[in-house]
Amino acid sequence: MQSLSTVALLALGLAACAHGGALSRGGRTLNPMVWPMPHLSDIRTDIVGGEDAKQGEFPHQVSMQISFLWIIEQHICGGTIISESWVLTAAHCIKGTPWYTSNFILAGKTNLGRKEDGQQRRKVKKRFVHEEYQWNQNNGVGPFDIGLLLLSKPLQFSNTIKPARLPPQGAIPRNVATLSGWGSTSNTMTQVMPNALQKVTLPVIPFENCYNFIESMSQGGENPLRDTNVCVGYLNIGGQGACSGDSGGPLIQMEGDVAVVIGATSWGFFPCQEKPAPSVYTRVSAYVDWINGKMSANNTSNTMTQVMPNALQKVTLPIIPHQNCNKFIESMSQGEENPLFDTNVCVGYLEVAGQGACSAAP
Repeated sequence: MQSLSTVALLALGLAACAHGGALSRGGRTLNPMVWPMPHLSDIRTDIVGGEDAKQGEFPHQVSMQISFLWIIEQHICGGTIISESWVLTAAHCIKGTPWYTSNFILAGKTNLGRKEDGQQRRKVKKRFVHEEYQWNQNNGVGPFDIGLLLLSKPLQFSNTIKPARLPPQGAIPRNVATLSGWGSTSNTMTQVMPNALQKVTLPVIPFENCYNFIESMSQGGENPLRDTNVCVGYLNIGGQGACSGDSGGPLIQMEGDVAVVIGATSWGFFPCQEKPAPSVYTRVSAYVDWINGKMSANNTSNTMTQVMPNALQKVTLPIIPHQNCNKFIESMSQGEENPLFDTNVCVGYLEVAGQGACSAAP
C-alpha cells in the first residue's frame, strides 16, 4: 500500500518558522509546503508534467506574492481574477501568509523571471477567508479552503488581463479541465522551479472514484476529501498534476471563448505525481453564494459613489435568455412587481458581479 504525504500546495519559504512539525495521521503526513529562508531567492514554481503557456493564454491567472521589508518579494500562490477588484484564491494561501509580510498580486504575467508588457501590480487591500475554514487542523488540508482578495485599485482589463466567470451555484464539473500555475515541476523531494507559467489539461475524476482512491491510501486515517472538492488527474498513472506553489490557482473549463473557474488548487500528495494520485481542488460552484455575498458587501467598484471617466468605455457581455433574466429579477423583487417585460433584453452574468451598464450622470 502506498504511503504518501498530503500537502497544501503552498510555496512559502518565509513561513518555514511559522508552522510546527508534520501531523501524522493513519500512516500519512499532512503538512504545508514550505522552504527555509536561505532559499527564498531561488523559489519559482510550476506544474508537474505540464508545458509552457503562451503569452496571454490565461489572462485570468495572477501570481499572489508576499513582500518582506521591501527587500524580498516572492510568489507563494496562484489566484483567479473574477472582477476588476477581486481575486479568488485558497484560504490556506491567506492563512499561510506570515503576519510580518504584506500581499500583492501580479496580473498579466506569463514569466515571473522578467518584466512583461502590460503586467499590472496591485496591493491587497483586504483578505477574506471562509468562516468555517480551519487552518490549525491537518495543517491547512481540509474543507472550506476558499478565500478572496480585494485589491487596493481596480485592474485595467486588456488582452492579457481578463476575468474568469464563476460557475452556477452547485454545478458538478465533468469531462476535462485545465490547470495553470507556477508550482514545482518535480516529482521528487527536490523542488524544481522554472519561471514560465505552466498548463496541463486533465480529466475530472468522478467524486466517488476519487474518494475511494484516497480512502485506500488513508491507512485508517480520516479521509480529507469532501463533496465540496473536485479531483483531476489519472488514478492509474502518475506524472501530471498540481504541486507546491500552484495553491489557490485556477482550474478552468472553457465555454466558447469564456473561461469558467471550476476549482481553486487546494491540496495533493507529496512527492507530487511520483505515484498515481489526484490533484484536489476546492469546487468553486459550492461557494458561489459565499463569493457573491462577500463581493456585494465589500465591493468598492459598484458603490453609491459614482466614478465618471472621461474616456468612452466598452465591454462585451452575453445576452441572457429572457426566461432566465425574468426568474432572476423575480427572485430579487421581494414581492414587488417584476419590472421586466418581453420588450426588454438583458445582458451580463447572473453568477458574478463586476461588468455592466451604470448611471449616465453622477
